[in-house]
Amino acid sequence: MVSLKITGMGKDHAEIMVLVNMELDNAIKKHPFWPECNIKRAAIVNEEAGELVREANLLDEGKGSIQGLKTECIQTAAMAIRMLIHLYQDEIPKDVTNKPQRFNHLTKEYINSTLIKNVTHLRKSMGFSQNEFANRYNISRSSVGSYEEGRANPSYLLLIRLSEDIEIDIKTILTEDLTRR
Repeated sequence: MVSLKITGMGKDHAEIMVLVNMELDNAIKKHPFWPECNIKRAAIVNEEAGELVREANLLDEGKGSIQGLKTECIQTAAMAIRMLIHLYQDEIPKDVTNKPQRFNHLTKEYINSTLIKNVTHLRKSMGFSQNEFANRYNISRSSVGSYEEGRANPSYLLLIRLSEDIEIDIKTILTEDLTRR
């Protein structure tokens, strides 16, 4: 089970965020591969939005249900979040000419080496063994080892939770050597 710290929201807002997160998890399990092409990503979100419009229309005509509309809202939100996650995970923002727009010094190799150092440093500075860190973030101990050895990258959701716990933004975790702080 994943714990999620939601502040500044009422109970209904928190419940909605949990439902969207559950839908996102289910979608990732059911369809683990996500297109690299942004047009295809947007088309998936658009398809969900179309189903949302269809359900809203049915409800307005007296043929649909509030629950059906809520379900379509949740599914559309989950796909929009999935697209956002992948946009954040893309290497470096590029324009249509495929040239880096910013962060020219931030190559994929630099980000990966910085992330490896930072995950290890943060885990240790939090006083966690690999096992304790894995339990805290509901991941396997072998995943922690893979992150620290550079064989895999942590999910964006893990980075979100970690950044909230240590109160450092994700961009800093990805781009700054925290061992020098």
